[in-house]
Amino acid sequence: MPVTVRPLAELVVHLSGEAPAEVVAVRDSHLAAEVAGRIRDVLVQVGDQVAAGDLLVVQDDRLPRLRASEAEGGLRELQANRELAVRQVTRARTLREKGQAALEQLERRETELAVLEAGIRRQEAALAALRLQVEQCRITAPFAGQVVNRAAQPGMWAGPGTHLLRLVDTKETRVSAQMAAGQAEQMDKVSGWLFVLGGQQMPVTLQALLRVASATARTREARFLFTGASPSVGSSGRLVWKDARPHLPAWLLVRRGEKLGMFLVQDNKGMFHVLPEAQEGRPVLLDAGLQIPATAMVVIKGRETLTDGQAVRISKDAVE
Repeated sequence: MPVTVRPLAELVVHLSGEAPAEVVAVRDSHLAAEVAGRIRDVLVQVGDQVAAGDLLVVQDDRLPRLRASEAEGGLRELQANRELAVRQVTRARTLREKGQAALEQLERRETELAVLEAGIRRQEAALAALRLQVEQCRITAPFAGQVVNRAAQPGMWAGPGTHLLRLVDTKETRVSAQMAAGQAEQMDKVSGWLFVLGGQQMPVTLQALLRVASATARTREARFLFTGASPSVGSSGRLVWKDARPHLPAWLLVRRGEKLGMFLVQDNKGMFHVLPEAQEGRPVLLDAGLQIPATAMVVIKGRETLTDGQAVRISKDAVE
């Protein structure tokens, strides 16, 4: 039977796939008030670029400052009493050594000193907490970024947790893609990741695949790094890729009995080679276990009526 053939290496295809993807910021924070107080000043507008540590919002800090000053005065008073108590303990010990004071008197002085020292530690902690409240009245940028939302207004009362600003790092971004279960399992075999936005294709590299799957969509999130310039945060596009493993096109498959496979020319005969994992209408993976050399000649024309072991003659138009 006359047949046409082509080397297996020329017929191999690499499958492609895609998944919905979005550009997300590594740092995206909703800044909120930590203490209660009226807002005195808002130093930024929507769209402003700020550096880490820049002052953004100032709350009225007069009340916590007064409380801190009061606590500081109480601490100085306790410290002065401790100095007196130390001298009294020293005097009581000296008198006790000379036999001029009772043990009870020495123990009372030592107890008074211990109580004062405990009170000083409590007062120091209270003063530190009040100073922290004063500091918390000044909301600063935790990282460099752009102000994309501003809810704070001068004169507004803000309690703990009140939303003030949203700050987004627009320079350090990632691609977040939702991978189906089958796609996630084969990610280590995939190469040529691209984030497609409109007509633009941007190469990306895999950073991480989350081990937690969505309970509703049955997908797993994968994060990718841009190798070059990145689009704006929030841009929605598609993640596309190619499977690095070789596959045989579905149109080459033929059925003989209950089995699917392909015909190879060996010793001028058409030999039916079974592909155990083949499915009708789907490309089949050519893994190493099949042991088919890349130079093997695959029958193209004539495969439909060819029988296993039938003599063949390669026609002049052998190269398709």
